[in-house]
Amino acid sequence: MSILSLIIFSRFLFAFASTSEQYEIYHRLLPRVSDGTPRSFIPLGSISLLEQGTQSIEKRPWPDTPETTSEDDGTGWYQVGLQLGDSEDAWLFTSTRSCYLTTPPTIQVHLDGLRPVSISVQSSDIFVDCAGNTNVKLPSDISIVDFVTAVPEITLLPPLGPPPVVDSTTGAPITPPPEKTFLQKYWMYIVGLALFFAVQMGPDEPRGRGQNNGR
Repeated sequence: MSILSLIIFSRFLFAFASTSEQYEIYHRLLPRVSDGTPRSFIPLGSISLLEQGTQSIEKRPWPDTPETTSEDDGTGWYQVGLQLGDSEDAWLFTSTRSCYLTTPPTIQVHLDGLRPVSISVQSSDIFVDCAGNTNVKLPSDISIVDFVTAVPEITLLPPLGPPPVVDSTTGAPITPPPEKTFLQKYWMYIVGLALFFAVQMGPDEPRGRGQNNGR
């Protein structure tokens, strides 16, 4: 195998190993008042989660994206779906008001490792005003949609102790009494043991007088 072929093959393996499963993205506009049958989802493109370095997303346009004239007056909803299976029941969904499509949306993919567990969508411009009704359209290509990843952060809980006893009249915490010393706790047992040993170590009883006369 030539050096050039080896380099090409190694790059292919690296690219294959650094990219996880591909996920297809769909979207649609839903009117504020349902007109009966909901509109069908339209393919937007696909994403792949990259393992190398920080977790990032690679976007790919959908081949032969169908032309769509789906519009909304800004009072409806923009819904995004991430396909996880053949049935829509297994998909991840998120929605936002359609008026935010006056600027390209930002879709956040929440991960558990490299597995998507939920998604959320918001406007890329935090100052978008939905006060006036504005006609909006679906994003025409995935390249204008921003994707970001988010991973859960584990927060350590503070140590929890029993709640302090409070005074029912003032509401202030009651200061617990100082802890007793060893002698204060066990002085009765110490005195009892001392008396017991004092009795056991006393003088012997005197012998009877009758015994002395019999000698």
